Amino acid sequence: MTKYVALLRGINVGGNSKVEMVRLRSVFAALGHTDVSTYINSGNVLFATDKKDVLLLTGAIEHALKKEFGFPIAVLLRDEKTLRKVAAAIPTEWVNDLEQKADVLFLWGAFDRKQTLALLPTTPAVDRVQYVAGSIVWSVDRKDYKKSGMQKFIGTDVYKHMTARNVNTVRKLVELFGGPKAIVPKRAPTRVRPGADSVEAYIENAPKEAQPLLRSIRVTITAAAPSATETFSYGMPTFDLGGKHLVHFAAFAKHIGFYPTPSAMIAFQKEFAPYKTSKGAVQFPLDKPIPYSLITRVVRFRAKEEEGRKKGKGKIV
Repeated sequence: MTKYVALLRGINVGGNSKVEMVRLRSVFAALGHTDVSTYINSGNVLFATDKKDVLLLTGAIEHALKKEFGFPIAVLLRDEKTLRKVAAAIPTEWVNDLEQKADVLFLWGAFDRKQTLALLPTTPAVDRVQYVAGSIVWSVDRKDYKKSGMQKFIGTDVYKHMTARNVNTVRKLVELFGGPKAIVPKRAPTRVRPGADSVEAYIENAPKEAQPLLRSIRVTITAAAPSATETFSYGMPTFDLGGKHLVHFAAFAKHIGFYPTPSAMIAFQKEFAPYKTSKGAVQFPLDKPIPYSLITRVVRFRAKEEEGRKKGKGKIV
């Protein structure tokens, strides 16, 4: 039996091409595959099979998925050995977090070659890229993102022939195969890094003591800004309104980080005084009550601020 991960392209993005994980696992089980499991909702299916022809295997999976969900879903297979090789080649200091964006581009067909590196719109001294085992690993410091070629990547020929996962997800998939955990970079212990790219997966992988707090904050934000859209950005749960980030929140070792943007930090400077703050964030200690009423007020402020900008009224004062 050979273990594989099936990487589905473009599902559950922005409310489009919705695929339920329970139904997805059922499709693979109905095809006769064993040890079927999924990791987060971006389309990662681990399974085992005795079938050897990868092209036929891929075709059968794509046919079954279209029949089940009613729309075509491109699937890329990587066996356990190949995925381990990719994960092992990722520099240990490359992570996907607030300081850095790091992705693995899994390549299709003719683009599955080292020469594809030359087709990427990279910026020297900003973008770090390397090819390994049918994939390209791409890392950039978030402070340099506006200079990065990543912004020009969408729509290119390479973009149309790949499916991407952040490096944290790739390391987690290898771990789920039953292998040893990836080496953790030195700065990681100061910050909780679940390696998730969806809000629910992030919360489920956070420390147990933080999970109920994260869920309560999530509910509080939803109630305060019902028109906001829940998403996942900069490696943490995020709420957007009108295409702009409203607030972020995240779990750390000893506190919950709440990121309402600098304007809210100024507007609520007095209320935030009891807490440790920075230009755009405030820290709520895990061993102290979370100020949910304050979070509600801040989120409502940010919603009015963004709605005011949309109407051309500028900042709310």
